[in-house]
Amino acid sequence: MSRDTLLVDPQGVRYSYDNIKTQGWLDGHVGGTEDAANYLLQKAVTLFKQGRHEQAIAMQKLGEELIAVLKPLQEKKASEHRENFSEELK
Repeated sequence: MSRDTLLVDPQGVRYSYDNIKTQGWLDGHVGGTEDAANYLLQKAVTLFKQGRHEQAIAMQKLGEELIAVLKPLQEKKASEHRENFSEELK
């Protein structure tokens, strides 16, 4: 475990900088997954327009799979970290 930098608010409540940063990193993966899926879906549209239907269908399925499978996994990881490693130190 790395050394943690403690943040203290004016009321004396202590926060874990490491937990805040890690939570932000995990939450960012959800948006990144959505962006990647949207990129693949847009690429599929381009391939359809070019008449490359097999490739377009494969690209579309991959984009849909990212949203259906990977996004919930990323959300679960972020949620579990939020529950197990709160930002506020007791």
